Amino acid sequence: INVILIIIICNKMKKFLLISFLSVFMLHFSVTAQNVIPNPGFENWESNSNATDWNSSFSTIIMGFIPVSYSAGTQTTDAHSGSYAMQLQRQTISAMSQTFQVPGLCQLGEFNIDTIISMVMSQQYDLDLARMMGGGVPFTQIPINVKAWVKFIPDGNVTDTMLIAVYLTKHNELTGDQIVAQGLYYNNNAMNDYTEVTIPIEVLIDGETPENLNIIFSTAAGYNCGESELFVDDISVETPSGIKEFNSFSFSVTPNPSSDVITIHTQEIGAFTVEMFDLSGRKVLQLEKITAATPISVAHLSAGTYLLQVTQDNKVSSQKVVIE
Repeated sequence: INVILIIIICNKMKKFLLISFLSVFMLHFSVTAQNVIPNPGFENWESNSNATDWNSSFSTIIMGFIPVSYSAGTQTTDAHSGSYAMQLQRQTISAMSQTFQVPGLCQLGEFNIDTIISMVMSQQYDLDLARMMGGGVPFTQIPINVKAWVKFIPDGNVTDTMLIAVYLTKHNELTGDQIVAQGLYYNNNAMNDYTEVTIPIEVLIDGETPENLNIIFSTAAGYNCGESELFVDDISVETPSGIKEFNSFSFSVTPNPSSDVITIHTQEIGAFTVEMFDLSGRKVLQLEKITAATPISVAHLSAGTYLLQVTQDNKVSSQKVVIE
């Protein structure tokens, strides 16, 4: 933010000028200070393996004498924009005469080290990121989606599935952190050039305001994975505008699951826009000027889980739809 201060020696004008200057400054600040993600383009690094505000490493001692360390992130000049990006690679953890291949991970939150070691030692090979990671950055809105520019270079000998997870959480004194909303993105196809991916956000607990946002990138969806590489750059969060009310359009979908036609039921009056996204964030359907009880054909969609998003004027809501 560039600030120019002009001093005018005129007592009668001082108060007016000060108020005007502060008004312009605050207006400029409110317009420019939009990106709530720290270091979203990975331009700032404390070392070649430690991006400022991001966490891709840990070290600990298990059983009182066995050191365990993990460091998956590396500064790279192969960036989408700017000078640097994050490069993630698989790491090997050795403990108790056992060796485990752990995906390359980075996040805004913190590693729950005890949980990770316990899962690895018990040979639980699927990543349970909600248990493995915690915390994040303060965030009190539910975004519409999260976007990032990524490159994914799969291991040619192993089928790794790249994973991006977004968790918005709120602490509960009785149950611990609760996931208020989340988004998940999976991909096992090569992305040899930087590609923008979109992760739609699904509300899990209606009416709750989140406290923290954690964004997690992983080279694979399970342990003992291949040597795939993931490059990450230019992350952004799309939040509802000042006049848009997220999760305020009340509706239901029938039948759900469906293999042919779905119908949206709502008490809202007027037409709305319908969009459907697959779990990779790809938009597979968009219909304008839809009204309640209008049949919507989904017969052309592959079997799976989709996020259906409905928009009307200043209201946006979404829910899962299963296609059989």
